[in-house]
Amino acid sequence: MIRIFFATKANIIFFILWILCFHNFVLFPHELVPLNDLKILSIIFVFLLIYFIEKDKYCLYTSVFKIHMDKLSLLILLLSIINCFVSYYYRGQEFFETIKHWGIIFLLFLYYPFRLFFLKSKGWESVILYLFIILLVVEVIMMVVPELLLFDMTSGNEKFENENRIRIYGDGALVLGNILSFNKALIEKKRIVYWFLYAFSFICIFLSGFRGVIVGCLLVYVYMLMKLKMLKIKYGIIGAAIIFVMSFVPAVQERVNEMIERNEDATYDNDKYVRVVSIAYYYNEYFKSRYELFFGSGMVQRIVKNSSTEMGGDYEYKSKYSKDVSYMSIKYHFYPVDWGLIGLSWEAGIPVVLIIYGLTFYLVFKKTPKQYYYISAWALLQLLISFNNPLMYHFHNMIFYAIVLVIFEKVVYLEKNKIQVQKC
Repeated sequence: MIRIFFATKANIIFFILWILCFHNFVLFPHELVPLNDLKILSIIFVFLLIYFIEKDKYCLYTSVFKIHMDKLSLLILLLSIINCFVSYYYRGQEFFETIKHWGIIFLLFLYYPFRLFFLKSKGWESVILYLFIILLVVEVIMMVVPELLLFDMTSGNEKFENENRIRIYGDGALVLGNILSFNKALIEKKRIVYWFLYAFSFICIFLSGFRGVIVGCLLVYVYMLMKLKMLKIKYGIIGAAIIFVMSFVPAVQERVNEMIERNEDATYDNDKYVRVVSIAYYYNEYFKSRYELFFGSGMVQRIVKNSSTEMGGDYEYKSKYSKDVSYMSIKYHFYPVDWGLIGLSWEAGIPVVLIIYGLTFYLVFKKTPKQYYYISAWALLQLLISFNNPLMYHFHNMIFYAIVLVIFEKVVYLEKNKIQVQKC
């Protein structure tokens, strides 16, 4: 059943866009977007249920990678249950209220139903590219007609109007598509399209204003050139040309000036910088015991209004824990996502974050054919930015991790060994 429904790329793309809330397109019916955590958890549960019903019918091949994934997935599930009990004990939040907010991490489990689909690795790459191009179209729309506010921004529309920094829901496709395009531009015959996608998407990455992501991308480009043994002057010239052209774009000039001004205060040697203050709070005041520090205080929903300046109504908070962390976010701007995977460990627990790190390191160091170097490059970028950026898991971006895992398995274990995709 699942293979028949997702027999076309269009259906797969539509499903992923649905998970990504169609980038919070404001004209879509509220029944479709946004998806709350309970809906996400329900979708994952249904797809896993279908997978376990149908896997014996289709999945005749078990790779070494899948065996490892099975163990990691069971461990993540066990740790999430422990996290729920810890949250109930220390924060008084009900078990189900905690587990439903694990959906953003459980999206990783979509790796299982995805591997049942008919698509080969090239097909999944096409899916990434289509999602990538759709995201770039959204970026263009917000650049050209920002006053229409056709897509809600992750930072809030009021902040977008003040800063004009485009931050789109489901923006994980941006860096993944950018790195994939760079890989293809370096080795494919028809390079011009990939070079255009790469150059334009890098401009979009730059305009987002995330300094760590920008620097991380530049380091990843050098990494990929070194792996391909193409670290030559001509590519340095191409890079310099792209930067030179970008320097004449008014929006780029404005963003550079804004980042320079922000860098004067937003530095880690500034004791008043909110990230420095928040990490001191979490490690010195927040946790009630070392067990809570290790297993996490529990996944929780923050509810804030009007660009994070007002509390929601009491009826909106499902637990006192939710209300307390929302208050700290509003009054002091303490958001764990500001510390990336480190911040995730405060609520999900250290062991889960270590598993994610271990899996990501594995993708970096496992050898693949050169046309798939973007996998290790993407994983490396996630590691480089993970200490202060939640790009890997925030706003349902973990679904891209599931896609990368499917491509990785097909490339390294299936297609390499001539295993028919229809049997895996």
